[in-house]
Amino acid sequence: MVLSHVVLEEVWKDQEWLVLPSFIFPAPAALGIEKRKLSADQWQSVGMIHLVVTLIRIWGHSEGRQRQMLNNYMHLVTAIYIASLRSTSRGLASDYTDHFKRYLSGVLHLYKEAKLQSVHHACLHFEQLLAGLGPVHSWRAWAFERFNYRLQRTKMNMCFGELELTFMNDACRAANLQMLLNSSRIPPSMKELWPTFQQAFKSNVRGTHLSDAFAPTEMKATLANPMSRGRLKAVCEAYLPLAMEYTHTQSPEG
Repeated sequence: MVLSHVVLEEVWKDQEWLVLPSFIFPAPAALGIEKRKLSADQWQSVGMIHLVVTLIRIWGHSEGRQRQMLNNYMHLVTAIYIASLRSTSRGLASDYTDHFKRYLSGVLHLYKEAKLQSVHHACLHFEQLLAGLGPVHSWRAWAFERFNYRLQRTKMNMCFGELELTFMNDACRAANLQMLLNSSRIPPSMKELWPTFQQAFKSNVRGTHLSDAFAPTEMKATLANPMSRGRLKAVCEAYLPLAMEYTHTQSPEG
C-alpha cells in the first residue's frame, strides 16, 4: 500500500479527534513527516488503528483501484488480528493463512514494482506455529525486544564487560530512591521529585508491555499434535502438560 501525502493528511485529521484508551501506545502526531524510528507499539497503533479508521473513511465508498487497495490492506489487518488472538485453533490458523495469501496475491496484482521479501515467506509458515505452539502471547519475543531497548539506552562509556554491574547499580539506586520518596520523613518539597523519578526509572507499561503483563490466566489453544508418532509422541505426552501449565493453556481434550 502506498501512503501519499494526501492520505497522510487525512490520517492526521483523524488523529486529532480520535480518542484512544490510555493503555494503547499512541502513534506520533506528525506521522510520516518526522524522521524518527517508531517503536513496535507505535507501528501497531498506526497499522491496526489509525490506517484502518482513515482508509475505510476515505476509500470505503470508492470503486476501482482504491477499493481494491483497501480490501488488500484489510486482508493483512485481519491476518495480524487472528495471529495476535489469545486463543487459537486449527481453524483460526487456517483462516490466518487464507487472509495472508490473499494479501500477498493482492500485493503482486496491485503493486507491480513490489518484490516479496523473506519475511513474507516466513509468515506463510505461521499457521504451523499457531497449531503447534498455541497463542503467540506465550512465545513471542516482545519482552526480549524491550530488554534489548533497555540495553541500547544504557550508557557504558565503551567499558565493555561491566554491563552487569551497571544494571545492578542502577537497580539499587532506583530502589533506594523510591523508598526515600515514599518515606514520611522527607520534606513535602521532595515529593515534587516523584514525576522525575517516574520518567527516569519507570518504563511505559502501555501497549504490548501491558498486554504481556495482564495475560488472562486461562487460554484455550490447540497444542496437541495428533500426528505425533513414536519418540516424538512420548515427548509430547511427557512435556506438553508442563508447557500448557506454564503458558496457562489447555488442550482440546482437557
